[in-house]
Formats: sequence, C-alpha cells, structure tokens
Amino acid sequence: MARIGRTLRLLELLRGRRMPTPAQVLADELQVSVRTVYRNIVALQAEGLPIRAIPQAGYLLDPQGFLRPAPFSALEAEAVHLGLRLIEERGSTPLREAARSAHRKMVDSSHAMEMASRHASFTVAPDSGHAQIIDVLHDAMTRELRVEVTYRDALGNSTVRILWPIVVGMFQDCQMLAAHCELRNAFRHFRISRMVAVTVTEQRLPKPRRVLLAEWQRENRITHD
Repeated sequence: MARIGRTLRLLELLRGRRMPTPAQVLADELQVSVRTVYRNIVALQAEGLPIRAIPQAGYLLDPQGFLRPAPFSALEAEAVHLGLRLIEERGSTPLREAARSAHRKMVDSSHAMEMASRHASFTVAPDSGHAQIIDVLHDAMTRELRVEVTYRDALGNSTVRILWPIVVGMFQDCQMLAAHCELRNAFRHFRISRMVAVTVTEQRLPKPRRVLLAEWQRENRITHD
C-alpha cells in the first residue's frame, strides 16, 4: 500500500472508532509494522490532526478537534444524494463502491442527507447493463492505456478500432465515450451500448490523458466556470 494511501486508511480506521485502538491492532489491519504505524501517527499529528495517545490503551482521534462542516440545506442534500445515486448506478465498480461509502458517511453525519435519501423528489434509473464495459474503460483511463473496441454503428455495421479513451459522459438516455480514434485520426464519440467488445491493449497513450482531455475540451469548446 502506498504511503499516502496507507496514511489515509489509518485515519479512516481511527475516525470509525470511539475507543482507543492499540498500535498493534492498527498495524495488523494495515498489514504493516508497528513502527510504521508510529511514523504515520506522528505525520498525521504534525498536520494538526487531533490524535491522542492513551497510555496502555492505544490511539484515539478526538472528534471535537475537527471543525464541524456547514450543514446542507434540504435542496443541497437532495442534489448531493442524486449525484451519488447516479454514480452508484452508472459508474465503474470502484466508483460505485466509493460513492456508496461516501453516501453512507454523509447519511450518518447529516440529518438533511438522511432525509434526502428517504424522501428524494428525483431518482436514478437502474444500471444500463454495461457495467463490465464501463469497468474496462475506467481501468484503461486510469492506467492511460489504449483499448481495442469492436463497435457496431446505427446501421449494424461492425468495425474494430483502437481508441485512446478520454472520458465517459453519462446522459439521460445513454452513456458515451469520448476518445481519439486511430482509424479516423480524430476525436470521436461512441455509444457504449454499441460496443460489442472492449479489450485493454496494454499500449500506453501517446500523451497523458489530462492533455488529451484538454485538447478534446478545446476542440468541443467545453469550458468550466
């Protein structure tokens, strides 16, 4: 586990407990040495996190040491709830799991979020049935690799293309992949529902994905406020 990820995981373990946790228990859960736990605790304390060492008991994160976040209004809570539900239904497997985890935390800590989860005015349609393809595309984008796609157009004609995947758009009636198509040597948009097969090629993108994303945004005149 990378150092930053391990430190965040340690913080997550401490946040979920109301009683002190021994260093050995934390080390076992993180699969590291006790000495590594000590170093990570010191690093978190140096960042100002209120972690107390309780003699003969372990470490405790003082919840009173955090500034309480500003509460959500009812409409803000419903907007956040709807956004998370969209990812829970339409995202890749890692994003679905992250959204569910974030959703649970918000519901547990916010009365407005709890009410929104029970009485929301809007809902999200179930998964479109393309979760496996979404997972493959997410993996390729994360690792910045090209994909080979067997694609069927609106007339039913199939082609095999090498794409540089950039971003997946979630629209009301479909999901679209924006990518650079080697066959056309240009940016193109592909309906995920028309992808018959998708394979990660293990060939790296010729440019970082963030650069391709910026180029695609400029070409399509996409701006952010």
